[in-house]
Order: sequence, then structure tokens, then C-alpha cells
Amino acid sequence: MQSPELAAQEQAPEQLATIMYTSGTTGLPKGAMHSFGNMATAASSYSAQSGLSKNDVIFSYLPMSHVGERLAVELTSLYCGSRIFFNESLDSFISDLRTCKPDVFLGVPRIWLKLFQAMRAFADAELIAELDSGCEPTDAEAQRILTSVGLEKARFGVCGAAPVPPSLLTWYNRLGLPMIEVYGMTENFGYSHLGQVGITPAGWVGPSLPGVEVRLTPEGEVAVNSPANMLGYYKDEAKSAEVFTKDGYFLTGDKGEINEQGLIRIVGRVRDTFKTSKGKFVAPAPIENALASSPWVEHVLVLGQGLPAPVALIVPPQQLLNQPDDALLTQLETLRLKVNTTLERHEQISHVLVIAEQWSVASGELTPTLKAKRDVLERRYAEALEQLIERAPGAHYATSLTALLPAE
Repeated sequence: MQSPELAAQEQAPEQLATIMYTSGTTGLPKGAMHSFGNMATAASSYSAQSGLSKNDVIFSYLPMSHVGERLAVELTSLYCGSRIFFNESLDSFISDLRTCKPDVFLGVPRIWLKLFQAMRAFADAELIAELDSGCEPTDAEAQRILTSVGLEKARFGVCGAAPVPPSLLTWYNRLGLPMIEVYGMTENFGYSHLGQVGITPAGWVGPSLPGVEVRLTPEGEVAVNSPANMLGYYKDEAKSAEVFTKDGYFLTGDKGEINEQGLIRIVGRVRDTFKTSKGKFVAPAPIENALASSPWVEHVLVLGQGLPAPVALIVPPQQLLNQPDDALLTQLETLRLKVNTTLERHEQISHVLVIAEQWSVASGELTPTLKAKRDVLERRYAEALEQLIERAPGAHYATSLTALLPAE
């Protein structure tokens, strides 16, 4: 039997080290090839910028196949010596988080929203009403709420992988947990932009990390030149050539804005923008963000290609499905009308389809980072949407994929 090789093996920076697959929100996942140089550059610089040390505890719950987990947890811990706690299961998530008590917590927007809902369920209604109105809690109140989900020791929280409602970040900041956003792609090993505690405003990301350059195309697409840009897509030279400019910038597929300070704001995906039957273009991400800030919403997807106006698919939290149908529909109709007051006329939601089934990774509606698979859900609910738009505007309930209860 051959003994294991224990000596360190030096690798050339340009040598292929790993293949990281994209989430597949709009199609088949693609394999981004990364070199040892990509990973070393991203990990060493990100570790220095994050301020983590060997005394810090990190909570791991995303798959190691996800680039955020690979960079911010696995490689950062190797460089800094941080300790890692692993989540056992989705069911034990909050209890595991309470045991871990992380010093820094990285979460995708869906996780931050789940923790938000858990804290609201824990705190008394009067305190929640004060927080919602913008009042500052006492230190003791804030600490008690954060302790309910295990975040009482966290110096700051990091949110990434998808756009997040600024109001959600503001809610955490009000509790004394500073929130920053991180921006990066599987294709640049997550090494692009990192917010700064107390400096970067909610809804914006940045500044760019060392060595990163960013610009917008004439169509508003974010293009990034990062020292961690991939070698290309595995066995797909044509697609690799398509996503890089001649001077080496990666075309992210994100629509964005850049302000005078060099911070960026992501306003949606280029491919997600749709045209209604009235010929108006709509970007769904900002509308989804506005709807997702409600405690009555677990998942949301805004659709409208070829429809007279945008419609929203909403999955309520499981415990709220036990509410009387009229109470749930009333709350979501109130939400629809409220959000519509902030939108241009052609963006306003005409109908809400309330989905009884819970979307999950296992059943194929969500990616491992809990983002909705738009193309899958568009096909699944096509017939239900056809029935929906024949009804009066408002919120309506789906008892199955296609069957709707009679309108009130």
C-alpha cells in the first residue's frame, strides 16, 4: 500500500485548481474554471479586508460548492485561522446558530429575511411596532432580540448572492448589528466589491477590492476586471468568449449603477427584464425586493413577459398558511397596493398569486443559495397565471399548481 504524500506540493499560479458551477437561476449551470492564482489572490486579499482573525468564529451552512462559502468561510479560515461551526440541517439552523454565536455572519438575503421573521416572532408586538416605525430600541432590548437567533456577539453581518431590500439592512442596523453587502460572481471567485461598516450606505456595495476595476456597458451591464477572473467555462469555449470583452472585462449579466464614490448598486439581471403586452420593459428585482420585505412573504417572483401588467407569485411563510384565507389575502392585497404606490404605472402589480406549496432546493424551485429558478417557475405556473389575469386585480389563492379558489 502506497503511503500518502505529506509534503507540500507547489503549484503553478496559472494551473487549474477547481471548477465552480453557477447556480443555474436562468438555465443550466456553467462550470467556471479557476486557477491556484485566482484562489490565492482572492483569499489573501479578502482575508485582509474582512478583518477576521484566529479568535473569530464563523458559521458554515451553504454548500462548499458555492463560491461565497468557498471564499469567505473555507479559504478565509485557512488564511486567518478562524474556527468554523457547521450547521447540521435546515431544521436545526437557528439552534445551531445560537450554539455557534458567530463573530461575523455571512448570509444570503433569504437567510437574513428568515432571521428577521424569527426575531419578529420572538419579540413582543409593541416593540416590533416601535422598530417598524423607526424608533431605536434600548441596548438591552436589541441584545435580547439578537440573542434569540444567536447573533448577539456578531461585530457585523454580511449579505450577498442577490439583491436585498435596503429596509431589511436598516432594520438590522437599528438593532446595533452593522450590515454590509458583498458583490462577486462565481466567475471571479466572489472577488469584486466589499462594503465597509459604517461607511457604505444600504443598497450600495463597495468600494471595489484591490486590483478590481468596474465599468458599465452602454446597456447598463456591470463589467468587472478582477485578478480572480476565471480561466473560462469548462468545455464551452464559445460561451467563454461571449462573456469577456476584448480587454478582459467579465460581463456579469447584472444591470447596475455606479455613483461618484465608485460604489455600485445592482438593480437586476439583464436577462430577467421582460416586456409586457403593452410594450413596456420591467425590471423585476426592485419590485421583488419591495415585496420581500414583508413578514407575510417567504418567497416572491415577479413575472410579466407578454402579460398586460406584472404579476407576483408569493409563497407565504408556512405558519401563515394556517391563517384564514381571507386574512392572508387581505394582508397581501394591502401589500400589493402599498408597493404599487412606489412604482411607475407600467411596473405596478396587477395580481398576486398566492402559492400554497413551499418552494425548496430539493423540489427544484430554488438554487442552493435559495434564489428562485425563474425559468422553472415560469413554466410551472403558466396555466395558473392565464387563469389569474382573467380575474379582478388583487390577491388570489392557489390550492394547487393550476387550480384557484373562486374569487370573493
